[in-house]
Amino acid sequence: MHQIILSQSLPATPAFQKSYIRSLEISHCAFAISQVSAIGKPTKMAAIDLAHDLRSMLIELLRQKNPWLEYLIDFLMLLLLVPSY
Repeated sequence: MHQIILSQSLPATPAFQKSYIRSLEISHCAFAISQVSAIGKPTKMAAIDLAHDLRSMLIELLRQKNPWLEYLIDFLMLLLLVPSY
């Protein structure tokens, strides 16, 4: 489900395309691991990365729409120890 949302709502930029591809890869890996290990429901595990991907996309949107906030965003991410991808 989230793959449809991500593919339809992302701007056509390299940063968002990279995020989308990464989301698909993690989703497929989580599904396979859950299926093989019989831990959790594979479909739920496949969607686990959604919150992370949404965070990454929101940060990138903030950067694009408000370039003057770039230093503030970087500072806040550093304070929160949030890795940037």
